[in-house]
Amino acid sequence: MISEISIKNFRSISSASIKGGRITTFVGSNDAGKSNVLRALNLFFNGTTGHDELFDFAKDYNLYAKKRAKKAGEIEIKLTFTLPRSYRRDDLPAQVEWKKVWREEGEVDRLSSFSYVGGVEIPPRSKVPALIERVVYTYIPAIKDQGFFADLQGKLYDVLSDVAAEPLKNSASDFESQLQIQLGELLRSLETIFKGRALMKLPENLREIFENLEISSGDIPLSRRGDGIKIRNIPMILRFISEKQDQILNRGGVRYTHIWGFEEPENNVEMSAAFAMAQDMYDTIAGRENLQLFMTTHSPIFYKMRSPEDNGSAGISTNFVERVDNDTLIANRSADEVDVTMGLMPLLAPYLEEAKGRYDELQSQLKAAHELAAQKVPTVFVEGPTDVQVFKKAWTLFGDADLKLHVNDGGNVGYGSANALASRSLGWLLEMRHRAKADIVPAVSIFDADEAGKTAKRELNDNIGALGIKNNLSFMSLAYPQIQPIRALVARGFLLHADLESSYSDEVWLLAEKQGWLEDCDNLGSRIKPEVLQSVLNDGADNPFDQLTGAERLRVRRRFSDAGKLKAAKHIVKLGDPDASAALRGLKEWIEKTRGHLAA
Repeated sequence: MISEISIKNFRSISSASIKGGRITTFVGSNDAGKSNVLRALNLFFNGTTGHDELFDFAKDYNLYAKKRAKKAGEIEIKLTFTLPRSYRRDDLPAQVEWKKVWREEGEVDRLSSFSYVGGVEIPPRSKVPALIERVVYTYIPAIKDQGFFADLQGKLYDVLSDVAAEPLKNSASDFESQLQIQLGELLRSLETIFKGRALMKLPENLREIFENLEISSGDIPLSRRGDGIKIRNIPMILRFISEKQDQILNRGGVRYTHIWGFEEPENNVEMSAAFAMAQDMYDTIAGRENLQLFMTTHSPIFYKMRSPEDNGSAGISTNFVERVDNDTLIANRSADEVDVTMGLMPLLAPYLEEAKGRYDELQSQLKAAHELAAQKVPTVFVEGPTDVQVFKKAWTLFGDADLKLHVNDGGNVGYGSANALASRSLGWLLEMRHRAKADIVPAVSIFDADEAGKTAKRELNDNIGALGIKNNLSFMSLAYPQIQPIRALVARGFLLHADLESSYSDEVWLLAEKQGWLEDCDNLGSRIKPEVLQSVLNDGADNPFDQLTGAERLRVRRRFSDAGKLKAAKHIVKLGDPDASAALRGLKEWIEKTRGHLAA
């Protein structure tokens, strides 16, 4: 792994020393010179400064480099590699240095050097030179055109020709045989004209053919996909290439080390895909000791990626790049410091962090929805475990006891919220949208009618519209109904929302008070309309709280505690059907409406 990069007089960099981690990011404005580090690595390993861009000393030499008396201008790049433990010796350093120098005539071999740090020579029979020579550097430019993707597919052929040479050769021979058969008449005519045997053969090197093959998904060629989709596939292709080259290692020999120089991976990639791409990069680097990533980026999605090391951020090196006068300066900084330096990033970073959390939650819900949908059973999504217990009881009373039903609250700690319910609902819809009409399973989501529930329900509907999800997926989102006692209190000026517990009968509320299942509401002022409160304070109107009696007083001034919710739900579930029907009578019409949808 590269642990340090030293660059002198390359393009806008007059002198820079950069620490390398498993993942090393370069963040800065567009003209700061971030890409010059990645281009310097490409020059070092591949002899070119960009994708199909030849080295040109006049263009690549720093224009503002200090003149040296009687000495030619030089570009110098020195890399320090930290050796794997299996390549170290107790009597020698753990790092080696490799230096290359370029002048106007090109690379100057006599000025190059390769040794342990401090100038200690490499022993003659050491395997270290072979290890370093097997470093493969792949440069991914900011503009990823068709030529780049063709070359990437060519690299696929290069590695496959090493790993599976015989099968590819046999397939080519079979294809050539078919050509001879299908073109027999033409070839015989050519033999007459040229007085010799005529054959139609594939070229010895199939790379050019491989470059022009189409990778398709869902009958749509990758070449016709949007830039974001194509870019999203780059890490997967690079990983495949590295894994195939590692198969060669299994046959013996020195292993390969793969280093990727990725410019601005966020270009043309929408946010959720960028999160997935960053996660793929992290997982790939974290899982393989012989992979290393250098990248330029403007996005916190990439430069705030978590470390592939277990010990904090040791595996990630974040650098801020800026242009001062005519020089590119590179300073190692924390991701939070980069946020501040980038100006707008402190404003955007919290939103991106929140978006990342929502993305992770949705990914989890998509997986759960896929497993749940496989059961092909009508499904009801609710916020928490008490909703599950009571809905099932109400369904046996007022719904259809013969209709198999799945009631889902997420099943995990932390999923009992309106936002999590919305995520589960969206995950379900994204699963259903790809199904044939005959395989679509009806579902209902049930929200509390408090502010959190209303907001989550509204955002769910907004997301359904934004994602273009059609309304033919047999899905309905509902809120708990306001039963008659709640409607009467609202008409008198009280502010009460509908939820599971509000739908319980007065008898259940009175029992709950007796059993100690209730607690005081925090702010009674929030339970009454402002205009009613003003009339009491300013006009001397009667205090509406003083007029409350019995269960209505409890509904306004008290609420179920968390423990009380569980105890009340267990109590209702244990009741016989007549008593349970009385306790839940406020849900009867609402359950019947739900049954009409789920049984359709």
